[in-house]
Amino acid sequence: MTEDLGKPKHDPDFAPEFSKYDAVISNFGNKASPWSEGTQKEFDKYVAGGGGFVSVHAADNSFPQWTAYNKMIALGG
Repeated sequence: MTEDLGKPKHDPDFAPEFSKYDAVISNFGNKASPWSEGTQKEFDKYVAGGGGFVSVHAADNSFPQWTAYNKMIALGG
């Protein structure tokens, strides 16, 4: 079986404990696999509660359907 290397693979276990960190630095780029709804909500809560977030380079266009993320980065792609 040939794996499609051009398509991101969703990781259902991706659920970091954001509260353990002072800041999250992201360089997820174009066509990044979407985070689960639960992980998105936890990240939204983390940032709203004062958690640091830095969006680097192509991370400004990684999650076009995630409205809260695009508000966090102020310009979504």
